[in-house]
Amino acid sequence: MLCLPPGSAIKPRSEKTMAVRGSFHEKREVAVAIVVRRHEGNTSVLMVRRADPNENCPRWVFPGGKIDAGESAGAAAKRELKEETGIDVSRPDIIGCRIHPVSGLKIHYISFQYKRGLPRIREPKKLDQIDWVSVDSLGSVVGHSLFAPVEAFLQNSDRSAQADFGV
Repeated sequence: MLCLPPGSAIKPRSEKTMAVRGSFHEKREVAVAIVVRRHEGNTSVLMVRRADPNENCPRWVFPGGKIDAGESAGAAAKRELKEETGIDVSRPDIIGCRIHPVSGLKIHYISFQYKRGLPRIREPKKLDQIDWVSVDSLGSVVGHSLFAPVEAFLQNSDRSAQADFGV
């Protein structure tokens, strides 16, 4: 996940740069992967811990990063997930998109179902821990409220898992 360093601000590029590369906001878009795993009636979501946290980004985040030119948000989230954790997931489904209230970045939230692979840290300079976090304890791990569509998606996923196991 991309966050701004402490004390930094988003500054618009020059008109010349914008004309050559497209608009500033197009280059600042991020996609994050909401990967759900169901096991024995419980639902958990994959989280990564940033090795170098700052006040503009929580320590525990969903895997993700910048969307490359010409890349869809779903493809970017899947690519970043593979680069950061090495796992395989289902096809992407869009949960929602917003301008993040702290970073000012446009963030696309993309859901996936876990398929296979043992999550491992593949970018140790960026990440220092990976964990499957129970949907019920996610708020205490993240330390803030989630984007409402993501929270609704996770709660619905958890209810579905419980119904599958008669809980």
